[in-house]
Amino acid sequence: MKTADVLSPKTYNEAERIGCHALPARVLEVFQPVTYASVGYPVHVDDISELWKYADAMQERRTEWIINDLLGGLTEAEFTHAEEINKAVCALSREHFGRRMVARSSLLRAINTLRHILHLCGDQRPAILEVGPGSGYLGAMLLREGFPYVATEVTQAFYLYQHMLWDKLVPGGVTQLVTDPAQLSALEAPEPGRALHIPWWHFYDHDSLHTTLRVGLVTCNHVLCEMHPRALHYLLQLTRTLMDNSAGPRIVAFENYGSQINVPAWYVNSRFYRYGYAVSHHDDRFTVYAEPSADRPSAQFPNVNMRNLEHANAVHRFGEQTVGTIWEPQAFYTPQNALSARILEGRAALQPVHDLTAFQHMARKLAGPNAELNEDERFWTLIDAT
Repeated sequence: MKTADVLSPKTYNEAERIGCHALPARVLEVFQPVTYASVGYPVHVDDISELWKYADAMQERRTEWIINDLLGGLTEAEFTHAEEINKAVCALSREHFGRRMVARSSLLRAINTLRHILHLCGDQRPAILEVGPGSGYLGAMLLREGFPYVATEVTQAFYLYQHMLWDKLVPGGVTQLVTDPAQLSALEAPEPGRALHIPWWHFYDHDSLHTTLRVGLVTCNHVLCEMHPRALHYLLQLTRTLMDNSAGPRIVAFENYGSQINVPAWYVNSRFYRYGYAVSHHDDRFTVYAEPSADRPSAQFPNVNMRNLEHANAVHRFGEQTVGTIWEPQAFYTPQNALSARILEGRAALQPVHDLTAFQHMARKLAGPNAELNEDERFWTLIDAT
């Protein structure tokens, strides 16, 4: 991939500027990376060469914990994903960033989500929408697994890095809409193993509830609490159109709610229920919301009739709780729920064969000493030692 073929910051910025002209003020308000802005995390670059910052972002210093504790090792297929994707990362970094790099923690963390999506989907390959793909490694693995993949991103830098990576892995198989005038209401899902990459100003469409785009599952990892609350409302409303429930329940599945600096998890949980979802599975590794039904028991939250005097004691107890306590997500997993059962059965059947040492050897083989620590981790090491 030559630099001239890569989507440039200048092209993105100009398309975004034009796209903003047609959007109302409230949409411009809510389609912002509000948590990144509040902590000062950079999400813009001026040159392609700056994208090295996003090759292994956000999950630094967690490689050992992810492999040993979260994953318990890598299966043969997972290790192959990690190796092949890192070959692409190393090639891109040599060509565009002037350095040899690999992805460690950020790629490994995405394997946890991939596992659970495969548990839920089995041999089926429905179209999947990912909101906020980060460095793009879950999307890369979903493409390699043969899923039709749709992604939307609100930040310039991550969008540019995602597209560079996916286009390297699937040459000609990624349709980016930065330079395409197509609106959400006119889109359709891509073919298996191909991607549709939607910038934020195309993800909003006043006619979006009539879109022809259909997906079978939505995933949004580490982002739900990081959205503007009304962006969350828009997403939850839109999912009811994007997922046709004639073939099964609407499912939103993810690993983590994200940073709660601005929006707490209890609020996100309450909004899911407000838009017709319920918790089908929730533990420290993965969360699944789906449409509740009589034959698919789900987590229950207090529902007290405040006008029924016969429930006086329950009303008093209810009134003593804060709204955050009432709606805080609680652990819920049971073989009585079909979706939770798939996860529990899938976990039990896993056969990890590669450990931390094997992954580190592979990374060093590709990137040499640069595989040991990324620049973010070197910064952490410096301030931890003082």
